[in-house]
Amino acid sequence: MKPGHLIALFCAFVRAGYSVLFRRFGKVPTDVVAGYCLITAAVAFSLHLALETTVWPETTAQWAAIAILGTIPLGTGFYA
Repeated sequence: MKPGHLIALFCAFVRAGYSVLFRRFGKVPTDVVAGYCLITAAVAFSLHLALETTVWPETTAQWAAIAILGTIPLGTGFYA
């Protein structure tokens, strides 16, 4: 198993834990969750700029895939 697979597996457990805990704290407004997501995105973007080489999508299909991944499963998932 490659390191990326282990990280993905860890992320799956984190997401599952979040889903279970969210039921306990279901009264937390969605806006608060969105705020934490924005903070996390800002930190991740900063680390990306500092530690990684940016590679931009080359085709319209790649841009479309990024837009779909960013809006449908991730973006609307918090408001469902």
